[in-house]
Amino acid sequence: MNIGRAIKEKRSQLSLSQEELAEKLYVTRQTIENWENDKSYPDIHSLILLSQIFDMTIDNLVKGDLEMMKKAIEKKDVGKTKRYAWLCCGIGMFLALSSANISGLCRLSHEDIANLIVTK
Repeated sequence: MNIGRAIKEKRSQLSLSQEELAEKLYVTRQTIENWENDKSYPDIHSLILLSQIFDMTIDNLVKGDLEMMKKAIEKKDVGKTKRYAWLCCGIGMFLALSSANISGLCRLSHEDIANLIVTK
């Protein structure tokens, strides 16, 4: 069970509207809606109040969401890793091409370099 579903089920069991629960938690009705739809998560103060209102431990309230949170964090980390990998590949290619051009110029004689400059 995820935390949004747990909040919605417990709120319904207590016959509380989103507005009524929001008043007890000192948040807006939209905040409760966002929690229930997994668009955001309650902060620690809200979790403490929720556990008291619902007469359950914070652990039981959030336990089901730990796996979801871990997956979300891993997904973000994978995305960052891919971006850094592409950046490193680009830098590596730039350096490889730059060194190839420089080493090619080093093999040219002074006369060849002078001809390149004069003809361009």
